[in-house]
Amino acid sequence: MTIKDAFSILNGADNAATQYLINTTYNDLYNLYKPKIQASTEKKIIGGISTQDSWTALTGKWNSFANSVAGRLANFKPVNTELDDYLTNKALSGMFLKVENEELKIRKEVSARVSPILQRVFGSLDKTTN
Repeated sequence: MTIKDAFSILNGADNAATQYLINTTYNDLYNLYKPKIQASTEKKIIGGISTQDSWTALTGKWNSFANSVAGRLANFKPVNTELDDYLTNKALSGMFLKVENEELKIRKEVSARVSPILQRVFGSLDKTTN
């Protein structure tokens, strides 16, 4: 992170830090999360069938219907059959949503600034807006 990045975050939108984290860490986090999620979805559960097996069977049938004449007429859309990709992206989206919510609290609520550095940095914004 550069000094310019830090000032852009500090003086940026209410989710500037979150956007910076998404832009700089998303791919690395995706690559860390996906193998763990994949290992979980490939575990055999009930009747020797994995979540991945069930998902593939279900989405395969759905996509066959969605791509049929009737499905296209009804405007049905095929779904992503890559469960691990879908779950990894959803997990990261949820995590960054939580980060964004915390960032907003820190920016707006003095009581959310629980460390001296947060108090000093974001307190400087309070002085410029009053």
